[in-house]
Amino acid sequence: MFDDFTNLSKRLAKDDENIIISNELKADLKKLFDISEETKFLKEIKDIKDEIHIISTVLKDQHKVLVNVDEAIQAMKAGKTEGGEPKKPQTTIQSYHSLLGRIPRHLSTVEELDKQAEKTYLSVCGIFYLTIVANWTS
Repeated sequence: MFDDFTNLSKRLAKDDENIIISNELKADLKKLFDISEETKFLKEIKDIKDEIHIISTVLKDQHKVLVNVDEAIQAMKAGKTEGGEPKKPQTTIQSYHSLLGRIPRHLSTVEELDKQAEKTYLSVCGIFYLTIVANWTS
């Protein structure tokens, strides 16, 4: 998209005196000032960022629950109960330990996705801005 914008701008700058008589250049100029594609991309990126935020929130909530489960299991293993009576340690499923370790890695991946989405958003905003400036100055 940025390359298209750049190439179109260069072509129009070279042929600016022929814009009035050339239908192809008139069409190119109209295409240059059209911001509908950039607007669509900005909306899609915003939707993706919202989804990334939802995923991040769910992972953080899951991590809190797993930490609480881990504390409860550790207390049971140590023989502590709410009533103060020792309780026989129960065998527990060890898979929650791997989940407890995986969630921070998933959160890290989600943060990287969010950073990449933000970079893309800023790039599209730059093109959007250039298009608006080109519209304003012409």
